[in-house]
Amino acid sequence: MNIKLIAFALIGTLGALTANANQYTLQSGSAYIQTKTDGYVYMRNAPHPNATRIQRLNDYTDVQVLSCEGRTVRRTDVAAHGQKGKWCRVSANGRTGYVFSPYLRYY
Repeated sequence: MNIKLIAFALIGTLGALTANANQYTLQSGSAYIQTKTDGYVYMRNAPHPNATRIQRLNDYTDVQVLSCEGRTVRRTDVAAHGQKGKWCRVSANGRTGYVFSPYLRYY
């Protein structure tokens, strides 16, 4: 049986499963923030690194990923260190905004 099909059956309604850098990544569901260096990221009001900051999310803050849309992009700003990912719409602490997908770790 196809591994994608088995994994999708196990997670049920949490979200669609896609291949990303040789690992599977949920497009929606429960996750937490994890950075490599700074210890926090900013939730933004639009899917862009220069968009207005809504709130600071420290490492290990729980978030609900609502969707990850659009194409995969490589961020060239200093904070992202050239990482590839998508902008994901998330909800945390009663607010909704966007976080770059490499900073999300799914439960």
